[in-house]
Amino acid sequence: MNFNVPPEMERNTITSHTLPEKYKHYSIKGTDVTYREGPFGAFFKQEVVDKDWIIGWLNFDIKKKVNLFPITKDPLLALYIGLEGNIPCDLQGSPLKLMLPEKRLGFYYVPPSGFNKAEFEPYHYTSLYISFSHAFITRFREKYTLFQPLLDVPLQQYQQYSDAIKAAQAKGHEGYREFGAMVDKQEKQEAEGVQGLLLPLGSEHTEIIRQMVGYDQNPGWLTPYLYGQIWLMIVSYFALMTERGALPKDVLRAVDYMQTHYASLNKNHQPVTPTDVVAHLKADPRELNRQFNETFGKNMREYLTDLRFAEARFRLRRTDNKLSAIAAETGLSGPSHLTKLIKAEYGLTPAQYRAKYRGS
Repeated sequence: MNFNVPPEMERNTITSHTLPEKYKHYSIKGTDVTYREGPFGAFFKQEVVDKDWIIGWLNFDIKKKVNLFPITKDPLLALYIGLEGNIPCDLQGSPLKLMLPEKRLGFYYVPPSGFNKAEFEPYHYTSLYISFSHAFITRFREKYTLFQPLLDVPLQQYQQYSDAIKAAQAKGHEGYREFGAMVDKQEKQEAEGVQGLLLPLGSEHTEIIRQMVGYDQNPGWLTPYLYGQIWLMIVSYFALMTERGALPKDVLRAVDYMQTHYASLNKNHQPVTPTDVVAHLKADPRELNRQFNETFGKNMREYLTDLRFAEARFRLRRTDNKLSAIAAETGLSGPSHLTKLIKAEYGLTPAQYRAKYRGS
């Protein structure tokens, strides 16, 4: 995938295949770099390309509001992972706007050679995409029969969009209008409650990304290593999607909100509470708590604490951050709360837990 700049900025834009010194800390070993800089700021892509997949790390360091134009030569079916920043997009032929949200991952289709627009406000956006060949997804589907109903969705979209875009190209403007109507229908169905393919970004996904970026072994092994990480990523993705299919709708909405905002502060500058979740969802608190107890064997407050505790344990095992920082990062009330939870669960101090489970 490439990003074109507005024509009026083209003459003032430079392109390079190396990162400037100021962005070297974003450098990822073994990737091919495309860097562009202009009046809007800069963006750069770092890719590893295989015949069946492409991994692309994207950075947009935007200084001035700008529209950039994603374009791909071939139909692109990709797992997009938003890390920092929400990016509104327009897909050719569709009057409805698509949001590429931060801290979320999901499958997207980008039509080839289309007029697609992404809107950027001043900010540093980061994201990752993994695009797949039809053959790759088909092989994965054959191996994991449990995931076939979910895998049929991106495969059907890939085929439908590919057929529709070919017809649109043949018919011109009228064809693109028909293509847009098809996209609008699918988006409307999803808005009305049909299960979507968007997930909150979890610790397991973050760890896979960290492993991808941190590879420092034999360069000749990089491609097979990344292939394994890609496999882990989509297994995790579809496993979570399968679990979500069994959740009541309001419970799923509450779980998604908690997973996204467990470390956020409410209007009282305190970590979000079940009351905040209920208010956001406009749900009945008693009914939602009853559904949580039936689904998980715990109420909303207990679920939220367990979610924070799981993230805190992950950070204890994987980082050298102080207890106070980990508590603040995960929405726990303080280091003493984290210490109490660790001792109750493991009979260890946080330092002992960190030493015993380091890296696991």
